[in-house]
Amino acid sequence: SSDHTHILLFTKELLSAKLMDGPVSPCCLKDLPLDVLLEVFYQLSCVSLTRTSLVCQHFHMLTQTPSLWKKLCTTTFGLTFRDNRELCDKMDRGWKDVFRDLCTKSSLQMFLPPPLPRDAYTGCNHYTRNCQIRARCCDEFFPCRLCHDITCDHTIDRFATDTMICMKCLCVQAVGAHCSSCNTEMAPYYCSHCKLWSSLERPIYHCDKCGICRQGKGLGIDNWHCDHCGICLSLSMKATHECQIKDGLKVTCPLCPSTQLLFYSREPVTVLQCGHASHVKCLHERLQNNLLPDELPCLPCDNARQQQQQQQQQQQQQQQQ
Repeated sequence: SSDHTHILLFTKELLSAKLMDGPVSPCCLKDLPLDVLLEVFYQLSCVSLTRTSLVCQHFHMLTQTPSLWKKLCTTTFGLTFRDNRELCDKMDRGWKDVFRDLCTKSSLQMFLPPPLPRDAYTGCNHYTRNCQIRARCCDEFFPCRLCHDITCDHTIDRFATDTMICMKCLCVQAVGAHCSSCNTEMAPYYCSHCKLWSSLERPIYHCDKCGICRQGKGLGIDNWHCDHCGICLSLSMKATHECQIKDGLKVTCPLCPSTQLLFYSREPVTVLQCGHASHVKCLHERLQNNLLPDELPCLPCDNARQQQQQQQQQQQQQQQQ
């Protein structure tokens, strides 16, 4: 029908426009009938089809439809495969693999999926890796847990992550250090407990006592773990370290609106002599704001001081009455 054709043309233009800048959001397409969505995918090139598969799990599953890649094989190479026994023997692998083999053997690299943007192939601004993770809460793929938390109105349970997608071959699989399909290394560093993949641009190790990965070469090498404070500290501080509040970093920063515990912060954290902790950047900003003569650098201590003064004033007023 004409309405059906108009929907196809509109959706194709929308996909083509969005794919110029990156993956398209599935929100505006989720209500389209399945046959309409597949018909749109039939109109896409190999490049657009590959990038569309990165949008969400639903799109990824649809782009694996054998007939989509069969159409690309026939339209690109004009082959029917009836007389090609070698290709027929490979049919069990799927039309997508057949298309890739044809491109490679024919030296038609222009038809192969091009290198994806950095945020897809090598991670994001937070981590360098060759995979994306699926958030169980959203059932969608994200470059990393931090990208998820920035995009969504809730935080991800990083330890519950059990599925990833390889950005080299686009195979959805269980999390691991290497792709189960193409054997690509997801990252030089992988922690199966934290579900963390990262490059070796900065050393990382896993602390069993903290329960998470920390920056550094490892315990006994450049860091040590203080059981009372519940944190890893530099070995250079071990001789002079004085324990403060037990598990003192299991709190939020009192100087900023962040709801993340300082214990998990990726930003530098400092502990004052009173035992209260905050982000280093937040403390510097507070000190640069020209504190009053009677103000204390530590905000929690200063608030406690003000409350004590108010209580004393109230007691004096009551005595005078």
